Amino acid sequence: MSTVQTLAVSLKCYTSAFEKGLRKSQASLSSFASGIGKIGAVAAKSFALIGGAAIAGLSIPVKAALESIDAMGKLSDRLNITTESLAGLKYASDLSGNSFDTLTNGLTKLQKNIGEASIGNKALEESFTTLGLSTEQLKGMDTYEAFKLIADKINELPTSVDRTTLAMQLFGKSGAELLPLIKEGSAGLDAMQKEAEALGLSFSRVEAGQIEAANDAITTLKAGFQGLINSIAIGLAPYIQLAANYFLELGKQGGNSSDWIKDKMTGLVNVIDWAIKGVNLLKGVFYAAAGLTYKSWSIVLKGLSKVLELMAKAADFFGLEGASNFLKTIEEITSESSKALSNMGSDSWDKMGDSFGKAFSDSAVDNIQKRLNENKKEIEDKFSSPALNAGTATTIADAKTKSADKKADALSYNASLIDVKALRTSDPVVKEIQKDTAANKQTAFNTSEIMRQLRNLNIR
Repeated sequence: MSTVQTLAVSLKCYTSAFEKGLRKSQASLSSFASGIGKIGAVAAKSFALIGGAAIAGLSIPVKAALESIDAMGKLSDRLNITTESLAGLKYASDLSGNSFDTLTNGLTKLQKNIGEASIGNKALEESFTTLGLSTEQLKGMDTYEAFKLIADKINELPTSVDRTTLAMQLFGKSGAELLPLIKEGSAGLDAMQKEAEALGLSFSRVEAGQIEAANDAITTLKAGFQGLINSIAIGLAPYIQLAANYFLELGKQGGNSSDWIKDKMTGLVNVIDWAIKGVNLLKGVFYAAAGLTYKSWSIVLKGLSKVLELMAKAADFFGLEGASNFLKTIEEITSESSKALSNMGSDSWDKMGDSFGKAFSDSAVDNIQKRLNENKKEIEDKFSSPALNAGTATTIADAKTKSADKKADALSYNASLIDVKALRTSDPVVKEIQKDTAANKQTAFNTSEIMRQLRNLNIR
């Protein structure tokens, strides 16, 4: 017998040693920092992926194992069989090509038939008698021992027809499908059970009980969580109703709602604006401190570089070439480090200025209001009455000009009629004048009609 198996995943990460010295340029320092950042990012992603895959990969089979062991523990009680024996039969059934449901259905039918034969079912009693077995003998055994004994007896029958007939009489419809398993006999079934134990597939009823308790605890936890959700929903229901009614009233108020929303949104933007400015202010303070630290260390290293330079010259003076070369190397590293730190300090102070600039810049609300006003003016210019009526105004002006011209022509025609009326003669010239006068009258009439139409259009 073995216990329920557990699995642990161990992860190891091996890294190489750091370089022994920094190189001469700031670029090498930046490359070093960048490399460390990339290693950290890759490591973080790797651990996240490995951890996520391990959890996802283990959660599904572990859940299935919990459910399977729980079900087999309860089934063993119902079938009057130990969990070890049931696990062995399941393993043997899987190898013989049968489903676990076929096995459990056959065992359930066997139990039922033993009970019915013991209370007077002659046909079933005769089936057991054919195998040389009595119901009293079988009732005293657990289901596994009874199954092995019946399997051995069925295997002793002379023909496959007899074996199939008896198997179906005792195990129901599953009998024919269980023949490959029955063929193993008691010796084969015991061997399969030992093999299942060696593979860790077997477990005791106590262990199954522990799994049942764990599953019951999970079920209780789910129920408790659902109860908590229900309580929250019930508690929130009146407030949801109040909120719905409140928004309904806002909708009924129409234009006032937009003013209220505008005020609230302005307040919200102000809060967010101040929060962002606060963050920028803190960033500015941080960059200021970082810049000061970098600059301070730069000065210290610069001084140390000068000291090392003097020591190297002293070593040269005394002929200590090895010491001199070593001191020069350290001096170069110190000097380059000082320059790099100085540049980092300058960069931090640049960022400090940018952060402080954002912290003390114009209010976001003012900027938003300014843009809203610009948009509003643009829309008003586009859709205002003067713009929409510009084309109409031009048309009206042209009409007024033409009307004035026609007025002048009409007056001229009327003046010319005065002398023509006085002429009563058959002179051809006079007749020609009279003809022209008639044409002038028609023109004057047309001009009068045009003026009347313009007055109807309120054009002066």
